[in-house]
Amino acid sequence: MEKLRREIEPASPSQFLQFLACWQHADEDYMLEGPRGVAEVLGQLAGFQVPAWAWEAHVLPSRVRGYRREWLDEITLSGEFAWGRLWGGAGSAIRVTPIAIVPRHELDDWLSLAEPPTTDGMGGPAADLLRVLSARGPMFPQNLPRAADLVPAHVEMGLADLLARGVITCDSFAALRQMITPPSRRRHALKAVGRWCCFRCAVPEKKPDDLNEMVARQLLRRTGIVFRRTVERERMPVSWLSLSRIYRRMELRGEVRGGRFVTGFSGEQFALGSAVELLRRLRRNGCGHEISAIPADPLNFPGDSDTRSPSRIDGAPDGAGNCGCGESLACSRCARLSFIYE
Repeated sequence: MEKLRREIEPASPSQFLQFLACWQHADEDYMLEGPRGVAEVLGQLAGFQVPAWAWEAHVLPSRVRGYRREWLDEITLSGEFAWGRLWGGAGSAIRVTPIAIVPRHELDDWLSLAEPPTTDGMGGPAADLLRVLSARGPMFPQNLPRAADLVPAHVEMGLADLLARGVITCDSFAALRQMITPPSRRRHALKAVGRWCCFRCAVPEKKPDDLNEMVARQLLRRTGIVFRRTVERERMPVSWLSLSRIYRRMELRGEVRGGRFVTGFSGEQFALGSAVELLRRLRRNGCGHEISAIPADPLNFPGDSDTRSPSRIDGAPDGAGNCGCGESLACSRCARLSFIYE
């Protein structure tokens, strides 16, 4: 095992950032296509919350070539994926409400990890709608006004409040999409799309060890190479100590490799074999394309001083390495990533 670890030549932080763009299909040479491409991206980003507006304005179009809204509607209406607010819950505009999209067969596991939102102090249309949805189960939007004894405008207000708190969801992403635009800027009334239902029902009890392993495997799928810094933005309530123990067991079974894959970061690092091969290939072939990302994108790591500036970061010459910037993943002298602020 020690021999395997010594065989790996570590990459610079900027090279790791370029690797991550390719691994997450944000580099144009690695973009996916069609509905199955959308499903692959969502599976990789499962459990990661992004503001509602950003999913279709940036995250999916930057990873799926020729992205079309119908593709996301198709895989949510089919029941393959579910969406909602997993982590946290408070009143906010729908546009900026953090939304996660997860495979529906894993939904119980994700809900077991998340704290249920509080409904204390909730009243008005939101309380009326929640009472009806809890009693009757999934309902089409046409039936909600009469069932809750509310006018359509109050139904929308109640749905928005429940969505922001992480209490409800709909079986079509189109229902969320049309609510992102505020009523004052909307030209048409909301269309009747999908069925609304409670996002969190009675969740079966899960073993903590099983949930921790699911999280560990999901993080590997998300970034390919995992170390303490790569999980700082994650909201999953699993400590790095627990994760590292799981990764050590996986290394003994030959499922992952341990070693020093990226310089400038302390602590243990673990990687999938396919990720190590991709990193090596990118190092041989030089840097890829310049990538644009918004701060909410999973590519944007916390604590990078240079990513806090709204100015664009120009690409460095191919082969540029770490310039001594410490733990910065997007230094203007050695990285080729630019961040867009909206």
